[in-house]
Amino acid sequence: MELANGLIAQGVEVGLVFHAENARQQMGEDYGKILDSKVKILHPPGKHTSKPWTCSAWKNIRWFPRICREFKPDVIHLQATNDFASLWTAWKTSFSMTVTIHDVTAHPGDEKHQTPLFLAVVKKLLIPRAIRRGIQFITHGEILRQALAKEMALPLEKIHSVAHGVLRFSETPSPEASAVAPLPATPMALFFGRMEKYKGLHVLVDAIPLVQKQYPQATFVIAGRGPALLEQKETLRALPQVQVMDHYLSQEEVDTLYRRASINLVPYVEASQSGVIATGFAYGVPAVASNIGALSEVVVPGENGCLVEPGNAQDLADAILSVFQNQEKLQSLRQGAVAWAKGPLNWETLAGQTASVYEMAISAKAKSTPPR
Repeated sequence: MELANGLIAQGVEVGLVFHAENARQQMGEDYGKILDSKVKILHPPGKHTSKPWTCSAWKNIRWFPRICREFKPDVIHLQATNDFASLWTAWKTSFSMTVTIHDVTAHPGDEKHQTPLFLAVVKKLLIPRAIRRGIQFITHGEILRQALAKEMALPLEKIHSVAHGVLRFSETPSPEASAVAPLPATPMALFFGRMEKYKGLHVLVDAIPLVQKQYPQATFVIAGRGPALLEQKETLRALPQVQVMDHYLSQEEVDTLYRRASINLVPYVEASQSGVIATGFAYGVPAVASNIGALSEVVVPGENGCLVEPGNAQDLADAILSVFQNQEKLQSLRQGAVAWAKGPLNWETLAGQTASVYEMAISAKAKSTPPR
């Protein structure tokens, strides 16, 4: 949605196709308020599904060509998905295309979304056709660009690195629009998001006592839902100065949490990239993140955060302490975080880069289409 807004600002006409129920689950009932009024919202008639034999899948397959004839896009931008109708579209459509691949390989615990059939369709049907048609690909980092080229045997020149921008949880301006907000009165570390095993919550559970042994006033908020939290909930609730918020969080609650937070915890043990990091930057909240995947391409030690060894609780604790115990360092990192939100991770900047990829896709499609 934020990319759609950025493209509108670049003068691009945008039709946004998404399932309303998915948007409500991820962003709440008021998700439409985030979108620019110039974005044309297009809802498929069937539910999101990876099962091609369902009525929903075939409703969506029949619906998409009609929408394309009406909207007449110059390029279709497909966000990588396990939705069968989207996969079928990528294979069958005659339009220029760009495809964003968020995760080159499935995260631990997410393998169910990339079944052998799904991978076979992608590797045996979609990728060869994509190469022939000049389809362009986007990843959220140079490390991921290299990995995708190797994993899918794609020509490197067809893959482009465009960073993951900030995610907005409020209509009101965040600190990126003005000066860095004052330091929170009480140091609070925030761990926010979908609680899957690869997010490293178990590492944080071991790190919290190490932090509080040296800095007892440190507080932690764990906000989100998922299987990893279910495993660690009782242990976390037994720790002092730890608040667990395991309910669905409204946009207003998330906004409030980021405004309270001193640091943003991203102790992943496996990762591609993280929108959570960019979101924190928009609020002037630096990240303490694992040096894994493409996270190191947005977290710059000493500038907007700290990088730690994945799975190392002591290293995570030391990094947290280094920020909590040094207010001058924290303030400097906060300024760096805002600078990144305004600059490299600003959606207008990223939309401009994305629009350039669209132009390549249109040009490549024209060259791949034989003259009549």
